[in-house]
Amino acid sequence: MYCLIVNGNPEPSAFDKYLDGFIERLAGEGHETKRFDLREMRLGFCTGCWSCWWKTPGLCSIPDDMELILSEYGRADLVVWASPLILGNVSSLLKRAQDRFVPMVHPYIEVKGGEFHHRPRYARNPDIGLIVGPTADDGPTTNDSPTAEDKAEDLAVVRELFRRFSLNALGRFTLFATTETPLGEAVDMALSRRPPSEAPLLPAMPLPTPRDSHRGKTLFLNGSPRGRESNSRLIVSWLLSGLSESPNGPEIPTPPVFDLAKRGEREAQLRAFQEAEEIVLVFPLYTDSAPSLVKDFLEALAGLEAASIRGKRLAFVVQSGFPESIHSETIALWFARACARLGLEFAGAINRGGIEGIRIQPESWVAKTKEAFIEAGRDFGRSGVFSAELRKRMAGRRQIGRLTPIIYPLLALTGLTNFYWNMMLKKNGAYDRRFDAPYGEAYAGGRGR
Repeated sequence: MYCLIVNGNPEPSAFDKYLDGFIERLAGEGHETKRFDLREMRLGFCTGCWSCWWKTPGLCSIPDDMELILSEYGRADLVVWASPLILGNVSSLLKRAQDRFVPMVHPYIEVKGGEFHHRPRYARNPDIGLIVGPTADDGPTTNDSPTAEDKAEDLAVVRELFRRFSLNALGRFTLFATTETPLGEAVDMALSRRPPSEAPLLPAMPLPTPRDSHRGKTLFLNGSPRGRESNSRLIVSWLLSGLSESPNGPEIPTPPVFDLAKRGEREAQLRAFQEAEEIVLVFPLYTDSAPSLVKDFLEALAGLEAASIRGKRLAFVVQSGFPESIHSETIALWFARACARLGLEFAGAINRGGIEGIRIQPESWVAKTKEAFIEAGRDFGRSGVFSAELRKRMAGRRQIGRLTPIIYPLLALTGLTNFYWNMMLKKNGAYDRRFDAPYGEAYAGGRGR
């Protein structure tokens, strides 16, 4: 077996020693291993340009060390993603590498296991493993240290995030361990190639509490890597429109909007957060979680003086191209828990699917979606939360209908399901190379049109 370890530990620590022991045990049993320490590599943030899908199929446009990782990924039997927990989730550094995984799949969609997922680019895909390091100081600086129950719930949430990632990475989720797992047991799980033991139940989603006074100073954050040219930015404009119609509160200037993709403005972004009383963050689902730049921002918040952000109200919208809401449920749960870890008041979450392409669709096609977000802005202006009734309505169908697995493949034969992607491939002169597989043997089945 060839095991590739992607280490997202931001700083050298005892976590690395656990990985050393894991590697030594595998090597001692005759297995090949390779480890990448991301903190020592040039690794840019995914920009959401989609060049890897419609300009240079299978190849990322960012010239950095991710190329080395993807080259090894293509021949590995097991890829172990590894990181200490920060705010109850893997580091933003590890998530940065996850986001750059996109070239390994197609933009094309298929029905798998009763859900929509990306289609494989390669004939074989490695199994997925996760090693995390929950420690006494893995919590935020703005709240009490996590309890044993908090830690157990963190593990359940991050485990589910990676199980869902494995579905779109098209590999089996076969290893879940912490630095408290005996090394022998972790190695046995890696070699068994079987799913981990039954997962614990996820904790309940916290309920937001409406504000008890007039609306204060509001801030909007766009967490899309595409910045101003994104679906998330359009959603922000709709929320702002609804907020302006809300009568609750004194007349105040139009709330500022910051794009987290402008990382050179990080100091101004953090200062605006500290000055605001209510914050709304809108971001797309990226590799079954939040974009790494959003996680990076939250980790920066954790480094601020506790009193400067404690008690501020944070609401968020996670939007996805997948039509069913099940894909975004776990990251929404993590985000709500991260609010508590940062000492913030959770003000509600909207989970909305079917958003892909709204920026380029005719006005009539997006009219209902637009009005729903305008109403959400009004709702937030009145009470400082996204109400339960509105959240349920906007989430829509949790899973696809029973007939969809039958109807969708038939529809795919017409070419309609791939029309947009094929149009962009042709526009960029890359249509004939759409099935390129630069890191291994191309998947030959189910190509459709």
